[in-house]
Amino acid sequence: MKIKYRQKDQKGWPYNTVEMKFSDGSTWRSPYGPAQTVSLLAHCYPRKRCLLCIDALAEFADLVVGDPWIRDTNGEWKYSSPGGWSGIIVRTQVGEEMLDSAVKGKALEVKPIPCEEIIEGQHMMINEKVESAPVRMFLLKCFRRSLPHYGVKFPTVTLRVLFHEGMFLSMRIITIFGPVRRFFVRLGFSTIGQKFMGWRRRLNRRRAEMRLAANQNNS
Repeated sequence: MKIKYRQKDQKGWPYNTVEMKFSDGSTWRSPYGPAQTVSLLAHCYPRKRCLLCIDALAEFADLVVGDPWIRDTNGEWKYSSPGGWSGIIVRTQVGEEMLDSAVKGKALEVKPIPCEEIIEGQHMMINEKVESAPVRMFLLKCFRRSLPHYGVKFPTVTLRVLFHEGMFLSMRIITIFGPVRRFFVRLGFSTIGQKFMGWRRRLNRRRAEMRLAANQNNS
């Protein structure tokens, strides 16, 4: 079996998703984009240390490169193209020198974007990672599992976070069993699962529109 992930194709980022080619010559391609595909599989298979990470944007790095996940005022992806774009955050002079060297060497094509767009595109990684970590660490501590020591003060856990983590934990528990895990994977990629994911995409678009409208009003 051969697996392709984030391969270049006609639609490009962010539509280039997981594609599998089997020994009999048949091919299966995920009906979702890479983010939705990984999210679905992550709810059924353990990610371990990733679940406790609170530094999704590598705050101590000189330079960070990642998917922009930025939507326009209509809720559609703003920087989608066959070649694909990445968001770059430069935090130090060393990082700026590295970027300038790559641009001068014509290894990169860059254009400036507002900081607000990076914050909008990465708001889930910035906020949810930090909000969820204390709940997960508390549960692991109850089971006397080894934990990372961050030395930072976490935000107060809200009912919304507790509800979200309760749903996530229940999914992680029931998918411990192989047959149950395979059932949910099949369900997630089925017609029913695609309708649910379509509803989630529409909901995310509406939320993005509301945040963009709120940011414009505040400015």
